[in-house]
Amino acid sequence: MRGTLTCANGLYYDGEWLHGEFHGQGVLTTATGKVYEGGWAYGQRCGRGLLRYYHNGDESLLIEEYDGEWLEDMKH
Repeated sequence: MRGTLTCANGLYYDGEWLHGEFHGQGVLTTATGKVYEGGWAYGQRCGRGLLRYYHNGDESLLIEEYDGEWLEDMKH
C-alpha cells in the first residue's frame, strides 16, 4: 500500500507501507533538514538509500550526504 504521513512536528513520509510501518520504497523528510530516500523494512531504513542533511532545510546548504547500503536503520 502507498500513502503519506504528516506530523505536527514537521516529519513527513511519502511511500509504501506494510502493517502500519514504512516498508518498501519511500521518502522521509524531517523538520531538522534530513531527507532519506530509499528502502525500508518494517519501519527501519534497509537496503539502498540516500540520506541528505540540509542546514535548516535549505537545499542550497548541504551538510552531509550518504548514498549507500543500510541495515537495521544504520549505514552499512
